Amino acid sequence: PEVAFELVSPRFPYAGTPATYTVRATNPGNAPAKNVTIEALIPSTGEFVSSTLGGEFDQATRKVTWTLASLPAGSHRDIEFKCILKDGGVIKQQVTATGDDDVRDQQLVTTQVEALADLVLDVIDPKGPVPLSEDTEYEVRVRNRGTDSASGVEVITFFSEGLEAVSVEGGRHEIAPGHVLMHPIETLGPGREIVFKMKVRADTTGNH
Repeated sequence: PEVAFELVSPRFPYAGTPATYTVRATNPGNAPAKNVTIEALIPSTGEFVSSTLGGEFDQATRKVTWTLASLPAGSHRDIEFKCILKDGGVIKQQVTATGDDDVRDQQLVTTQVEALADLVLDVIDPKGPVPLSEDTEYEVRVRNRGTDSASGVEVITFFSEGLEAVSVEGGRHEIAPGHVLMHPIETLGPGREIVFKMKVRADTTGNH
């Protein structure tokens, strides 16, 4: 008996999304391979999601394990497992197999994981009616929910006619008629958020 592997890595998966690995275990020998144990090591920056054919994940060893009672001569068995690769860069994935009669094989593949910035913008507006010529506040939140840093982020706030900015907190800025221009944010890392508070004043009644 013999056991040979073909380990297929996903092509350019995105960090933070499930990546599917496919393992094809083949017995090119002329006798059945018995009690074959297949183990896939989940990278330290990965998170196990699921597997086929009853693969069990052990959090302590970070391994997914399958047990095949027999792999007949000339046959193959396809196995899949999914994991979320949290960081960008080159990730190494290792799979090994052992069985009776000193059957053993090991495969190692590298996966290029793509990390992207993903900006989301929220604006919190004042509640209820505001007395004319009294200051009120808008809150602008910019959050990077991606897996890579965003650089050179520009935030511009425009106001309708009759509403003007009085002051701004949260970063360097320029106040001009009808709008506020924030100086570019050099870097906004993954999971980071920046908040701007803008005091405004209306000189005309109505909805602004």
